[in-house]
Amino acid sequence: MRSNDREPLYGIRSGSDPDTASHISRADAPRPLCVDRREHPRALVPLSAIAIVENRKVGTYSVANLSAGGALLMLGPSLPAGTSLQLLLDGPGAEQLTIAAVVLRTEPSTDRDPMIAVRFHGVSARFADLIQTLVLRSLEQASGPGVLVVPRGPALFAAIASDLAALGCHVAAATTRLQIIRQAGDPELRLRAVIVELSADPREDCDVLDFLAEAFPRLLRVAVCARPRSPHCMCPAVRAQAVLVMPWTRSQLGATIGRHVSERPESLAKLGPPV
Repeated sequence: MRSNDREPLYGIRSGSDPDTASHISRADAPRPLCVDRREHPRALVPLSAIAIVENRKVGTYSVANLSAGGALLMLGPSLPAGTSLQLLLDGPGAEQLTIAAVVLRTEPSTDRDPMIAVRFHGVSARFADLIQTLVLRSLEQASGPGVLVVPRGPALFAAIASDLAALGCHVAAATTRLQIIRQAGDPELRLRAVIVELSADPREDCDVLDFLAEAFPRLLRVAVCARPRSPHCMCPAVRAQAVLVMPWTRSQLGATIGRHVSERPESLAKLGPPV
């Protein structure tokens, strides 16, 4: 994870924001919601989600995609379609939220955790407005190119997503090849790079990087690892075009991405030339 401290990304705390305060003062009457992307904008917001099924905690997830109508969860155990659950959403600078949801689909992965699409129901006006505020602020901050993160664990994902967002990048996440294909084909993301967190199994990492090189050769491939010269990192690192070593600094991350991205936002340009 990054070596310098991180500030709350969105700064939304209960009662701390005048706009948020005006939102949550409205009536909490449930409103019907549709998961149609055109009706509800969505973005990656750095939240964790605890899933509770029949009063039992079944797992903790990272939120890969969020809208007022639902979420895409990752880095947690699989859940069958149709499962009803309660989600406890929490994150830096945001108050904890609880919402009822149902699993729409689970996309398996051969080498990483599945991705789980859920739809919210019984949503109050307060919840919908607060989620909308989080999503819109995330989209407003993403003035630069898109970067897709392929993580293995929540700690590194939270750190790198926070830093990329602070650098003005539009952040997306995926742990399955199907989601990688969907994200890379989304013109709104304007993807320019993919950051892959390496694991202890070099064969899996090589497969992912080879897939990216073959399917999306225009995207910069960045590998993240703690010891780049260790045996399990050397083979995958050869297949990457850049290597980011933990712990990194925000300027190092910006230089790594900015070196290969032509559409550099101002926040990246201010970092100076790569070292």
